[in-house]
Amino acid sequence: MLKDHRGAKLHPECLEAVQRAAKLCAGLGHVVEEADPELDMVALRPMNARISATNTARLCNMRWRALGREPNADDVEAVTWAVYHPFDDTGRPASEARLFRPKRRCSGLRRARDGISVGDADA
Repeated sequence: MLKDHRGAKLHPECLEAVQRAAKLCAGLGHVVEEADPELDMVALRPMNARISATNTARLCNMRWRALGREPNADDVEAVTWAVYHPFDDTGRPASEARLFRPKRRCSGLRRARDGISVGDADA
């Protein structure tokens, strides 16, 4: 893509970086083709929000483990706690593992879009 997700021109430094990367990949034997995928940004919002929440939960958990403490609303801002500590329909906290599932699905969609087989390493 030589323009951003809204169709606007890339910043000149970004464009140069994309072109250098494409040239490097082509020089390594990869087939490099310009593409302009049609993305439904509205449809992607819920998935992106879930990915962000998953990363927030993972980082909070890592920090609490490093501190040897249990998750605590007093340790973070209210909005971070709300993102970290979502509840399911039964009122139980959602698990980090459950939050990760959409990220894996999104990764699978990316592999399918890019023509990478399921057996390949995550791109």
